[in-house]
Amino acid sequence: MTTEKLIELVGIWFTGIATFSATLVALFLPKLYRPRLSVSCNKDGIGSSSYVFIDRSGSPPMEELWVKVGVKNKSGLNAEHVQLRLIMAHNRGMAGRQGYKSFSSWWLKVSALNAMSISIPPKYTQYYDLCYLVADRDGSSVSAYIPAVRYPMRDWNIEKEHIERDPNRKLEPRCEYDLVFAVSGKNTHAGYFQISISYDVPDFPRSDGFTLSSETAIRRAIRVGPPTRVSRQVELDKLDDV
Repeated sequence: MTTEKLIELVGIWFTGIATFSATLVALFLPKLYRPRLSVSCNKDGIGSSSYVFIDRSGSPPMEELWVKVGVKNKSGLNAEHVQLRLIMAHNRGMAGRQGYKSFSSWWLKVSALNAMSISIPPKYTQYYDLCYLVADRDGSSVSAYIPAVRYPMRDWNIEKEHIERDPNRKLEPRCEYDLVFAVSGKNTHAGYFQISISYDVPDFPRSDGFTLSSETAIRRAIRVGPPTRVSRQVELDKLDDV
């Protein structure tokens, strides 16, 4: 074999190896280097909750406290179409199957948006609504809800009205709930998380006018635990769909 033929053969081999290597990188590198997401929830933390005061003419003021889940993109890659899919709600005070509510194709909405998914830039924390507590200023009505929605999501004013009429998305006072949800994205791994929630009737300060201390009363009334990872083996088939 001449030197020219040998060089040509070696070149062909190197070209084939390079092409094969590039194909492997294109197929498997995106799976190895995916955005890494972390989940946090602190009802008193900056960005993790919001307080709304609504002054209604002729009626007692209404107050709302929204608790949010923060999803942080810890990587240097853009996390695409990240969504929080609600799996189930468990009322610890009820025995057996009666304590479970299974949700099929329900999502927790993106905070302040009419959306169920959103892309999260690198090193950024995006918030999703976990639950909210509604209280009349005079204490005559106090309720808490899970802002779970289905696709396609309608205008929020319509969605909110349906949520507050649905007993399955309402949380009862003095009961401890475990909410289980999945966090996933188009180019991320999925993870299951659980957060505990309970609330009491707020002990509003006795005064004639509105004071900032009423926000403190609402914040004290609701308790939200930190998110914890749960097993991927979520046995939805044993539960009744809502």
